[in-house]
Amino acid sequence: MLFWRIELAAVESGTPAIYDALINELNEWMISYRLLVKSRITRTANRKVSDETGSDKKEAVAMSAQTSATA
Repeated sequence: MLFWRIELAAVESGTPAIYDALINELNEWMISYRLLVKSRITRTANRKVSDETGSDKKEAVAMSAQTSATA
């Protein structure tokens, strides 16, 4: 909806180049924000799995096949 309104303003103003910087800035912000949201979703999912299995992060790492650490 926001981009639609920006596009409409660009068309109505007759100078769409003015809005290019705004659109580019919003795109960069949205990419960063989406990455933040994805990382929060991943951490929440990992925390739920950890809570369900009763293990903490150290135990999960120690049980991993990719490490030789022992708990």
